[in-house]
Amino acid sequence: MNERIRWFETQTTSHTEVYFPFTQVGLCSQLSPELIVPLKTFEQTIDGFTLRVAQSHDAPYLEPLLRSYGEASENYDDLEFFNEEKLPVVITNISNCLQHRYFITFLLFDGTIPIAFFQIDPYDMPRVQALCSEKLLPFWDQFFREPLRPAELLSLPTDKRLEFLRIRLQRDILEDYYNIRYSTEHFFHFLIGSLKTVRFLQQTVPEGFYIGNVSYNLLPQYRRKGLMAQILRAAESVARQAHIMFLFSDRIADGNKPSINLLQRDGFTPGGSFIASYGEIYKTRRHPNGNFSEPCICYYKMLSSENISTHTSAR
Repeated sequence: MNERIRWFETQTTSHTEVYFPFTQVGLCSQLSPELIVPLKTFEQTIDGFTLRVAQSHDAPYLEPLLRSYGEASENYDDLEFFNEEKLPVVITNISNCLQHRYFITFLLFDGTIPIAFFQIDPYDMPRVQALCSEKLLPFWDQFFREPLRPAELLSLPTDKRLEFLRIRLQRDILEDYYNIRYSTEHFFHFLIGSLKTVRFLQQTVPEGFYIGNVSYNLLPQYRRKGLMAQILRAAESVARQAHIMFLFSDRIADGNKPSINLLQRDGFTPGGSFIASYGEIYKTRRHPNGNFSEPCICYYKMLSSENISTHTSAR
C-alpha cells in the first residue's frame, strides 16, 4: 500500500466482509462550501464543557491533546505517534479545517483548553472510485498476470472468484514484495471484500453525499465520564447536516477495547477482521521502530438522513 501501512489480509474467509482500504492510499474529499456554513456557528454544551469545531485561534493549545493520542499510557499501546516533524502542519490543518474543508475536527473545551478531538475525514464517491482505480488496483495488479477488472471478478459466482485470482497470481512477485508469512487466500478475500465495499458504496451513496472516517482522543484525566459517547452523538447530528451518509472507522486494533466498546454501544456494525502490517514510518510506544503487524477490525454506521430523498429528487 505505502511505507506506512504496507499490507492487509483478512483473518477470516467470510464472503460478506466490509473493508475501507482506499483511506490509506490518498487524500479525502473537500466538502462543499455551503456545507461548512452551519459548522462555523455550531456550539453545544456537554456536561459543562463546550463542543465546537476547531478554529485558527485554537492552534497554540492543541499540542498536548495531540501528543496524548499515541503517548498516553492509558491508550492502546500501538496507536501511532504524530510525526514530530509534521506536528506543526497537523496543528495548522486542524485549526483551519473550516477554511480548507478537507475534514471536520470537533474540539471539546474545559474553559480554553481542548480536552478532546473528534475528526471526520469525508470521501465522496468520485474520490472513492478514483482511489480504487488509480491507487488500489494498480497496487494489486502488480501481483497478477493481467490487470484486475472488478466488474468481471465480482460477476463471477462466489466460489469461482478465488479460482479466478489463483490462476492469474504471480506468486514469485508476491513473495518478493511481502517477505513475512502471509496467506494467499486471505489476501484474495481482502481484495474481493474491498472491491465489494466500493461497489456497495457506489450503489448506496448518492451524488453530493459523503462517507466519513472518524478518529478521536480524550485526555486521560477526563475519561470514564461518558464524554466521548456524547461527542460522537453530537458529531453524528452535525454530520447528517453536512450530507455525510456513513461514518466508519477503517482500522481499530482488536486489543483497543475502549474504542470497540464506544462504537458498538453507538450502533456501529463490525466489518471485516484483518491483519494490518505496518512499515517503519508507523511508530508506536510498543513498536518505536515500526515494522509490525496487528489484528484489526473496521466498524461502520449508516446515518439516517431525512434529506437524502429530497436532495436527490431535486437534482
